[in-house]
Amino acid sequence: MARSKNNPLLKGTSGQIGKNVVVKTLVDGSQVIANMPSKRKKTSPKQKENEDKLKYANHYAKAQMANPAIAEQYNRRAKGTTKNGFNLAVKDFSHAPTIHSIEAAEYDGNPGTTIRIRATDDFKVVSVTVTITVGNTVIEKGEATPRGKRGLWRYTTTVKNARFKGSVITAEAIDMPNNTTTAYLSCSDGVITWV
Repeated sequence: MARSKNNPLLKGTSGQIGKNVVVKTLVDGSQVIANMPSKRKKTSPKQKENEDKLKYANHYAKAQMANPAIAEQYNRRAKGTTKNGFNLAVKDFSHAPTIHSIEAAEYDGNPGTTIRIRATDDFKVVSVTVTITVGNTVIEKGEATPRGKRGLWRYTTTVKNARFKGSVITAEAIDMPNNTTTAYLSCSDGVITWV
């Protein structure tokens, strides 16, 4: 595979040359000259699944680029990189947020205690929902508020939970394309453990 940059013979060239060579233009403007790829004889189920994911990611990115306010956010993040806003939107669609931690050391079942969540995404986490349950009963559920740029979120409890020792705290993080990640913290016997 040969690389070319500012070659007057290849200026404006892209695609197949003859039966053996293909020219590809990269995002940075350089060109790659390579052997013609062989045609795929059969698509495996995994390849089909990946093609479908990419198709949906492209649809999402096109819709985001059509909205000037959202397009500006993606384009601003892409500035100074080899990517553009469309590429970042495709990548964002393909990656769910990560919940790094749920900290509930202060939680004792009383209202007014703080639960801290650290959730990040390759682009942006738009919401974190906290749910406290005992068995199949929801004790309380609400939105956490963001605190700073490091993916920190806080939720302040509002309901008295007399069965605190059997509680499970669930955090659900959602990004712009609506990808969801869920993490759990168990308060069994008063000892809080990450599940």
